[in-house]
Amino acid sequence: MKIYLILFLSFFIKTAFANDLNKPEEKLSPIKIYQEYISPIDGDRCSSYPSCSEYSKIAFKKHGFFRGFMMTCDRLLRCGGDESKVSPIIEIKGEKYIYDPVENN
Repeated sequence: MKIYLILFLSFFIKTAFANDLNKPEEKLSPIKIYQEYISPIDGDRCSSYPSCSEYSKIAFKKHGFFRGFMMTCDRLLRCGGDESKVSPIIEIKGEKYIYDPVENN
């Protein structure tokens, strides 16, 4: 997981200034690349809802680059940790998830 985090962040920083991440049609955004190519191989293992990549997209659209980047880093560092002790648990299609929307952070 940490190697994906490092690769994601380094690729993200490299392309963030070349691409406008606020445009939904941007095809080369690191988040879209992660969702389309890495996530299907790695598997759907995120214990949070929304998933970390969806959370990141929402944070960037709502708060812009700098704050969205900081919120994404924070979420990735918290993912899978003790977050279940402080956040509500919800059930979606029989699976339990930690409810952590952008609005709560």
